[in-house]
Amino acid sequence: MKQGSMYVVEYAGKFYELFRFCPYINVEGADESKCIKFESGLRPEIYQYVEFHEIGDVATLVKNYRIFDEASNAKTSFYKMVNDK
Repeated sequence: MKQGSMYVVEYAGKFYELFRFCPYINVEGADESKCIKFESGLRPEIYQYVEFHEIGDVATLVKNYRIFDEASNAKTSFYKMVNDK
């Protein structure tokens, strides 16, 4: 499992790179399908905190998951620093 806040950013980059080869997702009005496909590849601990918003726009979805991932990593780093003292 990839650590750090780059997980969602890297995953989104790979997702955008590969979905252009998928004809049914590469059409007008397929945002909901793109969102479902994107969410299906996320780590469960990230997916569970944002999926209930039912976001239908891929760019907004990626942004929200990235924000959650960064906040989660900041929280982990903070508690690790406190425990190390």
